[in-house]
Amino acid sequence: MVVNYNFILDDLHVAPSQDGYSQVIVRVAWFLVGTTIDEAGNMHEERYSATTTIKPDTAPGDFIDFEQLTPQILQNWVEINENRKKRNMDWIKANMIDKRLEDKVNPKVVFIKPSFLQNK
Repeated sequence: MVVNYNFILDDLHVAPSQDGYSQVIVRVAWFLVGTTIDEAGNMHEERYSATTTIKPDTAPGDFIDFEQLTPQILQNWVEINENRKKRNMDWIKANMIDKRLEDKVNPKVVFIKPSFLQNK
Protein backbone atom coordinates (compact mmCIF):
# COMPACT_ATOMS: atom_id res chain seq x y z
CA MET A 1 0.00 0.00 0.00
CA VAL A 2 1.44 3.34 -1.05
CA VAL A 3 0.73 6.16 1.39
CA ASN A 4 1.27 9.83 0.61
CA TYR A 5 1.87 12.09 3.60
CA ASN A 6 1.09 15.77 3.93
CA PHE A 7 2.35 17.79 6.89
CA ILE A 8 0.00 20.67 7.76
CA LEU A 9 0.73 23.46 10.24
CA ASP A 10 -2.26 24.43 12.36
CA ASP A 11 -1.41 26.95 15.09
CA LEU A 12 1.71 28.53 16.52
CA HIS A 13 2.01 29.13 20.26
CA VAL A 14 4.22 32.17 20.67
CA ALA A 15 5.83 33.75 23.72
CA PRO A 16 5.63 37.53 23.21
CA SER A 17 9.05 37.86 24.83
CA GLN A 18 11.63 35.26 25.90
CA ASP A 19 15.37 35.45 26.57
CA GLY A 20 15.60 38.91 25.01
CA TYR A 21 13.78 37.91 21.82
CA SER A 22 10.26 38.73 20.71
CA GLN A 23 7.65 36.41 19.20
CA VAL A 24 9.40 33.17 20.16
CA ILE A 25 7.77 29.94 18.94
CA VAL A 26 7.27 27.63 21.94
CA ARG A 27 4.78 25.09 20.52
CA VAL A 28 3.53 24.13 17.08
CA ALA A 29 0.14 22.47 16.48
CA TRP A 30 0.15 20.32 13.37
CA PHE A 31 -1.48 17.50 11.41
CA LEU A 32 0.02 14.63 9.48
CA VAL A 33 -2.41 13.42 6.84
CA GLY A 34 -1.89 10.10 5.09
CA THR A 35 -3.82 9.16 1.96
CA THR A 36 -3.94 6.02 -0.13
CA ILE A 37 -6.04 4.74 -3.00
CA ASP A 38 -7.42 1.20 -2.87
CA GLU A 39 -7.70 -1.23 -5.80
CA ALA A 40 -11.20 0.03 -6.60
CA GLY A 41 -9.90 3.59 -6.94
CA ASN A 42 -11.37 4.84 -3.64
CA MET A 43 -9.27 7.31 -1.68
CA HIS A 44 -8.83 6.75 2.06
CA GLU A 45 -7.48 9.34 4.50
CA GLU A 46 -6.17 9.16 8.04
CA ARG A 47 -5.23 12.23 10.07
CA TYR A 48 -2.97 12.47 13.11
CA SER A 49 -2.82 15.72 15.07
CA ALA A 50 -0.42 16.84 17.76
CA THR A 51 1.16 19.83 19.41
CA THR A 52 4.93 19.80 19.74
CA THR A 53 6.94 21.80 22.24
CA ILE A 54 9.86 23.49 20.54
CA LYS A 55 13.04 23.22 22.59
CA PRO A 56 15.47 26.16 22.46
CA ASP A 57 18.24 23.96 21.01
CA THR A 58 16.05 22.83 18.10
CA ALA A 59 17.41 25.45 15.75
CA PRO A 60 21.13 25.72 16.40
CA GLY A 61 22.72 28.97 15.37
CA ASP A 62 21.17 32.37 15.14
CA PHE A 63 17.64 33.21 16.23
CA ILE A 64 15.23 33.37 13.30
CA ASP A 65 12.86 36.33 13.34
CA PHE A 66 9.18 35.43 13.31
CA GLU A 67 8.67 37.14 9.94
CA GLN A 68 11.42 35.03 8.38
CA LEU A 69 10.01 31.65 9.45
CA THR A 70 8.80 29.35 6.70
CA PRO A 71 6.57 26.27 6.84
CA GLN A 72 9.63 24.12 6.06
CA ILE A 73 11.61 25.56 8.99
CA LEU A 74 8.68 24.91 11.36
CA GLN A 75 8.20 21.38 10.01
CA ASN A 76 11.91 20.68 10.54
CA TRP A 77 11.65 21.91 14.14
CA VAL A 78 8.64 19.67 14.76
CA GLU A 79 10.40 16.65 13.26
CA ILE A 80 13.56 17.26 15.31
CA ASN A 81 11.55 17.43 18.53
CA GLU A 82 9.26 14.50 17.67
CA ASN A 83 12.22 12.33 16.69
CA ARG A 84 13.61 12.77 20.23
CA LYS A 85 10.60 10.88 21.57
CA LYS A 86 9.69 7.20 21.41
CA ARG A 87 6.80 8.24 19.19
CA ASN A 88 8.93 9.78 16.47
CA MET A 89 7.72 10.65 12.98
CA ASP A 90 8.46 7.18 11.57
CA TRP A 91 6.51 5.60 14.45
CA ILE A 92 3.60 8.00 13.85
CA LYS A 93 3.52 7.13 10.15
CA ALA A 94 3.71 3.38 10.74
CA ASN A 95 1.40 3.08 13.74
CA MET A 96 -0.98 6.01 13.61
CA ILE A 97 -1.42 6.47 9.88
CA ASP A 98 -0.45 3.30 7.95
CA LYS A 99 -2.12 0.78 10.30
CA ARG A 100 -5.36 2.76 10.39
CA LEU A 101 -5.36 3.14 6.62
CA GLU A 102 -4.77 -0.60 6.25
CA ASP A 103 -7.83 -1.23 8.47
CA LYS A 104 -9.90 1.08 6.26
CA VAL A 105 -8.74 -0.51 3.01
CA ASN A 106 -8.86 -4.12 4.28
CA PRO A 107 -11.18 -4.16 7.32
CA LYS A 108 -10.99 -7.16 9.62
CA VAL A 109 -14.55 -6.57 10.85
CA VAL A 110 -17.47 -5.08 8.96
CA PHE A 111 -20.84 -4.03 10.31
CA ILE A 112 -23.97 -5.45 8.72
CA LYS A 113 -27.47 -4.54 9.76
CA PRO A 114 -29.88 -7.25 8.59
CA SER A 115 -33.35 -6.23 7.47
CA PHE A 116 -35.00 -7.67 10.60
CA LEU A 117 -33.08 -5.06 12.68
CA GLN A 118 -33.96 -2.09 10.47
CA ASN A 119 -36.88 -0.99 12.64
CA LYS A 120 -34.90 -0.90 15.87
